[in-house]
Amino acid sequence: MNEEPAVSKEVEISAPVTKVWEALTSSGYTTKYMYALNVDSDWKEGSPVTWTGAAGTTEVYRKGKVLKVEPGRLLKISDFNPATGAEDIEENYTHVTYELKAEGDKTLLTVVADHLNGDESRRKDSEGFWNRVLPALKQLLENE
Repeated sequence: MNEEPAVSKEVEISAPVTKVWEALTSSGYTTKYMYALNVDSDWKEGSPVTWTGAAGTTEVYRKGKVLKVEPGRLLKISDFNPATGAEDIEENYTHVTYELKAEGDKTLLTVVADHLNGDESRRKDSEGFWNRVLPALKQLLENE
């Protein structure tokens, strides 16, 4: 059985876990490091998550749901981009898991994007996205 290719990224951030968690779950932060996207959810398992904003002149809308949440430690969500033209079915939702681990006054953040449906293009897009977003998150939190 072939394992589905996933994207796994890790970053050490000189900020406490509580601050990193807030940055992942609050539009007050996501708009500053994630392509100016607002995130909206109550962060309860089964609840919807939406990202809205604009990339240049293009309106952005992404949606998903909270799959698992352990505040300050673990967040797993699904993510779907209707602009791809793909059918809005579970198989086309990427799963993103954020794991936070305190290391003294720093946080080790691991992000894994999987459930990519064997689509190499989705894997490359996800990898490029996280290669830009995680350094921006680190810089934002370390320079506050």
